[in-house]
Amino acid sequence: MDSLEKYIIDNRQEFNNVEPPADLFEGIAFEADEQVTIPLYKKIARWSVRAAAAILIFASAWFLNDLRDHNDQVANIDDQSLEIIKELKEAEAFYNARITHNKHRIASFASNNPGIIESVNTDLEQLDAVYKELKDDLGDNAANQEIVEAMIQNYRLKLDILEEILQQLEEKSNTNKKESISYEL
Repeated sequence: MDSLEKYIIDNRQEFNNVEPPADLFEGIAFEADEQVTIPLYKKIARWSVRAAAAILIFASAWFLNDLRDHNDQVANIDDQSLEIIKELKEAEAFYNARITHNKHRIASFASNNPGIIESVNTDLEQLDAVYKELKDDLGDNAANQEIVEAMIQNYRLKLDILEEILQQLEEKSNTNKKESISYEL
Protein backbone atom coordinates (compact mmCIF):
# COMPACT_ATOMS: atom_id res chain seq x y z
CA MET A 1 0.00 0.00 0.00
CA ASP A 2 1.22 3.38 -0.73
CA SER A 3 1.10 6.23 1.72
CA LEU A 4 -1.87 8.08 0.16
CA GLU A 5 -4.06 5.02 0.33
CA LYS A 6 -3.04 4.37 3.94
CA TYR A 7 -3.81 7.96 4.85
CA ILE A 8 -7.30 7.73 3.32
CA ILE A 9 -8.09 4.49 5.15
CA ASP A 10 -6.86 5.87 8.48
CA ASN A 11 -8.80 9.12 8.17
CA ARG A 12 -11.99 7.80 6.63
CA GLN A 13 -14.24 9.28 9.26
CA GLU A 14 -13.03 12.75 8.57
CA PHE A 15 -13.91 12.43 4.86
CA ASN A 16 -17.44 11.10 5.58
CA ASN A 17 -18.47 13.63 8.21
CA VAL A 18 -19.94 16.18 5.80
CA GLU A 19 -23.61 15.53 5.09
CA PRO A 20 -25.26 17.12 2.07
CA PRO A 21 -28.02 19.62 2.79
CA ALA A 22 -31.51 18.05 2.97
CA ASP A 23 -33.04 20.32 0.32
CA LEU A 24 -30.31 19.45 -2.22
CA PHE A 25 -32.04 16.25 -3.38
CA GLU A 26 -35.41 17.98 -3.57
CA GLY A 27 -33.95 20.57 -5.97
CA ILE A 28 -32.41 17.88 -8.13
CA ALA A 29 -35.69 15.91 -8.20
CA PHE A 30 -37.64 19.10 -9.06
CA GLU A 31 -35.30 19.89 -11.97
CA ALA A 32 -35.61 16.29 -13.26
CA ASP A 33 -39.41 16.54 -13.18
CA GLU A 34 -39.39 19.71 -15.24
CA GLN A 35 -39.65 19.11 -18.99
CA VAL A 36 -36.94 20.75 -20.95
CA THR A 37 -38.82 22.29 -23.84
CA ILE A 38 -37.05 22.88 -27.10
CA PRO A 39 -38.48 25.77 -29.05
CA LEU A 40 -40.51 24.80 -32.12
CA TYR A 41 -38.23 26.59 -34.56
CA LYS A 42 -35.28 24.49 -33.32
CA LYS A 43 -37.28 21.28 -33.80
CA ILE A 44 -38.25 22.35 -37.30
CA ALA A 45 -34.66 23.30 -38.08
CA ARG A 46 -33.41 19.88 -36.94
CA TRP A 47 -35.99 18.03 -39.02
CA SER A 48 -35.36 20.29 -42.00
CA VAL A 49 -31.66 19.51 -41.92
CA ARG A 50 -32.37 15.78 -41.68
CA ALA A 51 -34.90 15.92 -44.52
CA ALA A 52 -32.54 17.96 -46.70
CA ALA A 53 -29.74 15.47 -46.07
CA ALA A 54 -32.02 12.55 -46.98
CA ILE A 55 -33.19 14.31 -50.15
CA LEU A 56 -29.61 15.15 -51.10
CA ILE A 57 -28.50 11.55 -50.63
CA PHE A 58 -31.47 10.25 -52.64
CA ALA A 59 -30.97 12.80 -55.43
CA SER A 60 -27.24 12.05 -55.63
CA ALA A 61 -27.87 8.31 -55.84
CA TRP A 62 -30.53 8.82 -58.51
CA PHE A 63 -28.30 11.15 -60.53
CA LEU A 64 -25.34 8.75 -60.41
CA ASN A 65 -27.56 5.83 -61.41
CA ASP A 66 -29.05 7.84 -64.27
CA LEU A 67 -25.58 8.89 -65.41
CA ARG A 68 -24.36 5.29 -65.38
CA ASP A 69 -27.42 4.12 -67.32
CA HIS A 70 -26.92 6.92 -69.86
CA ASN A 71 -23.27 5.95 -70.33
CA ASP A 72 -24.30 2.30 -70.83
CA GLN A 73 -26.91 3.36 -73.40
CA VAL A 74 -24.39 5.52 -75.24
CA ALA A 75 -21.96 2.60 -75.37
CA ASN A 76 -24.71 0.32 -76.69
CA ILE A 77 -25.78 2.91 -79.25
CA ASP A 78 -22.17 3.31 -80.38
CA ASP A 79 -21.84 -0.45 -80.84
CA GLN A 80 -25.16 -0.63 -82.67
CA SER A 81 -24.27 2.41 -84.77
CA LEU A 82 -21.00 0.84 -85.88
CA GLU A 83 -22.79 -2.36 -86.84
CA ILE A 84 -25.52 -0.46 -88.71
CA ILE A 85 -23.00 1.75 -90.51
CA LYS A 86 -20.99 -1.33 -91.50
CA GLU A 87 -24.17 -2.94 -92.85
CA LEU A 88 -25.00 0.23 -94.77
CA LYS A 89 -21.51 0.47 -96.30
CA GLU A 90 -21.73 -3.14 -97.50
CA ALA A 91 -25.17 -2.53 -99.00
CA GLU A 92 -23.99 0.68 -100.68
CA ALA A 93 -21.04 -1.11 -102.28
CA PHE A 94 -23.20 -4.00 -103.48
CA TYR A 95 -26.03 -1.90 -104.89
CA ASN A 96 -23.76 0.74 -106.44
CA ALA A 97 -21.87 -1.97 -108.32
CA ARG A 98 -25.12 -3.52 -109.60
CA ILE A 99 -26.62 -0.12 -110.50
CA THR A 100 -23.49 0.94 -112.38
CA HIS A 101 -23.42 -2.36 -114.27
CA ASN A 102 -27.09 -2.04 -115.26
CA LYS A 103 -26.63 1.60 -116.32
CA HIS A 104 -23.81 0.53 -118.65
CA ARG A 105 -25.97 -2.23 -120.12
CA ILE A 106 -28.85 0.23 -120.65
CA ALA A 107 -26.45 2.68 -122.29
CA SER A 108 -25.28 -0.04 -124.70
CA PHE A 109 -28.87 -0.95 -125.63
CA ALA A 110 -30.05 2.65 -125.93
CA SER A 111 -26.99 4.12 -127.62
CA ASN A 112 -29.09 5.18 -130.59
CA ASN A 113 -31.90 6.57 -128.37
CA PRO A 114 -30.52 9.20 -125.91
CA GLY A 115 -34.03 10.02 -124.64
CA ILE A 116 -34.13 6.75 -122.74
CA ILE A 117 -30.82 7.47 -121.03
CA GLU A 118 -31.99 10.97 -120.05
CA SER A 119 -35.24 9.57 -118.67
CA VAL A 120 -33.37 6.97 -116.62
CA ASN A 121 -30.96 9.59 -115.30
CA THR A 122 -33.86 11.87 -114.31
CA ASP A 123 -35.55 9.05 -112.37
CA LEU A 124 -32.30 8.13 -110.66
CA GLU A 125 -31.60 11.76 -109.74
CA GLN A 126 -34.97 11.93 -107.97
CA LEU A 127 -34.13 8.80 -106.03
CA ASP A 128 -30.69 10.23 -105.26
CA ALA A 129 -32.36 13.33 -103.77
CA VAL A 130 -34.50 11.10 -101.53
CA TYR A 131 -31.37 9.15 -100.58
CA LYS A 132 -29.57 12.37 -99.66
CA GLU A 133 -32.45 13.36 -97.36
CA LEU A 134 -32.31 9.95 -95.72
CA LYS A 135 -28.56 10.27 -95.28
CA ASP A 136 -29.03 13.68 -93.61
CA ASP A 137 -31.65 12.14 -91.32
CA LEU A 138 -29.24 9.35 -90.52
CA GLY A 139 -26.63 11.88 -89.38
CA ASP A 140 -29.18 13.58 -87.14
CA ASN A 141 -30.61 10.37 -85.75
CA ALA A 142 -27.51 8.35 -84.74
CA ALA A 143 -27.78 5.45 -87.18
CA ASN A 144 -31.44 4.63 -86.76
CA GLN A 145 -32.16 1.16 -88.15
CA GLU A 146 -35.36 2.32 -89.87
CA ILE A 147 -33.51 5.01 -91.80
CA VAL A 148 -30.83 2.54 -92.88
CA GLU A 149 -33.54 0.16 -94.08
CA ALA A 150 -35.17 3.02 -96.03
CA MET A 151 -31.80 3.83 -97.62
CA ILE A 152 -31.33 0.21 -98.65
CA GLN A 153 -34.90 0.17 -99.97
CA ASN A 154 -34.01 3.24 -102.06
CA TYR A 155 -31.12 1.29 -103.62
CA ARG A 156 -33.42 -1.66 -104.30
CA LEU A 157 -35.91 0.64 -106.00
CA LYS A 158 -33.17 2.09 -108.23
CA LEU A 159 -32.04 -1.40 -109.12
CA ASP A 160 -35.61 -2.56 -109.83
CA ILE A 161 -36.21 0.42 -112.12
CA LEU A 162 -33.00 -0.24 -114.02
CA GLU A 163 -33.73 -3.96 -114.32
CA GLU A 164 -37.27 -3.25 -115.57
CA ILE A 165 -35.96 -0.82 -118.20
CA LEU A 166 -33.22 -3.26 -119.14
CA GLN A 167 -35.74 -6.07 -119.51
CA GLN A 168 -37.94 -3.91 -121.77
CA LEU A 169 -34.94 -2.91 -123.88
CA GLU A 170 -33.83 -6.54 -124.20
CA GLU A 171 -37.34 -7.60 -125.26
CA LYS A 172 -37.46 -4.80 -127.81
CA SER A 173 -34.01 -5.73 -129.07
CA ASN A 174 -34.99 -9.40 -129.37
CA THR A 175 -38.16 -8.42 -131.22
CA ASN A 176 -36.16 -6.22 -133.60
CA LYS A 177 -33.69 -9.05 -134.22
CA LYS A 178 -36.50 -11.47 -135.01
CA GLU A 179 -38.05 -8.96 -137.41
CA SER A 180 -34.74 -8.34 -139.13
CA ILE A 181 -34.15 -12.08 -139.46
CA SER A 182 -37.58 -12.55 -140.98
CA TYR A 183 -36.95 -9.70 -143.43
CA GLU A 184 -33.66 -11.23 -144.50
CA LEU A 185 -35.25 -14.51 -145.41
